[in-house]
Formats: sequence, structure tokens, C-alpha cells
Amino acid sequence: MVQQLRRLVEVVSGERGRGAGAVPLRDSKNARGPVLFVPVAAWAPFIEAVKRHRGGNGLS
Repeated sequence: MVQQLRRLVEVVSGERGRGAGAVPLRDSKNARGPVLFVPVAAWAPFIEAVKRHRGGNGLS
């Protein structure tokens, strides 16, 4: 079950439309599906919280 929950969201490289102020995300299993744009101001603290939770080992 844990394996199924991993890597469901990915940053969409090359996605345009919201400018440099947003990070585009999508379901990694549905590349043609909708894209969610998260403001950079919200994305950066989220990534830092994930790093802290994982013991500073990054996101891999």
C-alpha cells in the first residue's frame, strides 16, 4: 500500500500559463490531466516542511 501512495504528484516541466510565480503540479499517472498551479510563496515552505519531516534527506 505504501508503494502505491508514492510519487503521485509531480512538478510539470515546461508548463506555461501562470508565469514565474507559480509551480505547476499534476498527477504523475495522468500526464494529460489538469494542472494545479501552486504559488511559489506556498510551495517553498511546503518543500522545507517535507525535508524536515524526512530528516533533511531531500525528496527522493
